[in-house]
Amino acid sequence: MVVMGIAMTVLFSLFFPRVENSGLPQYQVRASALGQSMMNTILSRGFDDNSDPSGGIYRCDENDVNNKPNPCTTKLGAETDKGETDASFFNDVDDYIGCWYTSEFSKTLCQSDPVGTLTDILGQDIADQYPNFAVDVTVTNMQSAAPHVMREIQLKVAASKFEAFKLTAYRGNY
Repeated sequence: MVVMGIAMTVLFSLFFPRVENSGLPQYQVRASALGQSMMNTILSRGFDDNSDPSGGIYRCDENDVNNKPNPCTTKLGAETDKGETDASFFNDVDDYIGCWYTSEFSKTLCQSDPVGTLTDILGQDIADQYPNFAVDVTVTNMQSAAPHVMREIQLKVAASKFEAFKLTAYRGNY
């Protein structure tokens, strides 16, 4: 009986607490894959709505080919008045600002305004592959001597009770 008590004590104090965290490596891989995939999608977009998407002949905050001023947009975020109501219509990095989620529960993990559900590149829902994941996206203009040179993109990937992953990238005005 004493041996059984010692064995149970060892089991409960050493092995069972480890079982609770056994899903952590799987979560870390999935969270980093989701974050990297979303970051790649965001970085594939232009710097600003007023940047030239056709070969970069002119940038925002420079004069265009007709020598007319081409200012950068002053308000960051999706231009819903221009039809950017869905991620398939997003054309610059700041359109993704907000929280993207996969379920009503993961919506509670949002630290910014919920924007929409997470989908794959084809627009298919990924809630089955990434249950209870949420991605908060922030985009800010970096301060420098010349305005509108760089934008910082930060992603925070959260899921349930695990620690959130943070990813940061920079998009240049080129």
